[in-house]
Amino acid sequence: MVDTNLLKELKQRLESTEDPKPENSLKFFEFFKQLSKSNEIFKKKIEKLDITAQLSFIDVEKKFWIRIKNGMFDYGEGEISNPSFNYITTFAISAGVLYGEIDPIDAYMAGDIKIQGGNLQSALAFQQVLALGMQLLDEMLENL
Repeated sequence: MVDTNLLKELKQRLESTEDPKPENSLKFFEFFKQLSKSNEIFKKKIEKLDITAQLSFIDVEKKFWIRIKNGMFDYGEGEISNPSFNYITTFAISAGVLYGEIDPIDAYMAGDIKIQGGNLQSALAFQQVLALGMQLLDEMLENL
């Protein structure tokens, strides 16, 4: 079960007119982690994945990592060794992709997102997981 207080915080963040802050990413990552433990649709989506993503936001000099392995979603700040790929962009582009305001393929083709190391297929699978998570978040917020 996803924590109700976390859902309320995410709803407030999504409804806010303030620019997103990198620290807010951790709240969304925590939501995805809780989904991986409690939502059957999300669990099924990630059960066979083995992806470690390094997220590097070049405009705010912040780095986060996300690991999806053995049906679990985990995350942290900083760098992680041996990532499947390094996702390099500005925080604004990343937030736009997460919130569904920016198409990740278009951003990649325009050079606004760079994928280093690994392969594009892992990055696409990763993006699909985040998109599903945000879709499930929308559904949960409607019922809040």
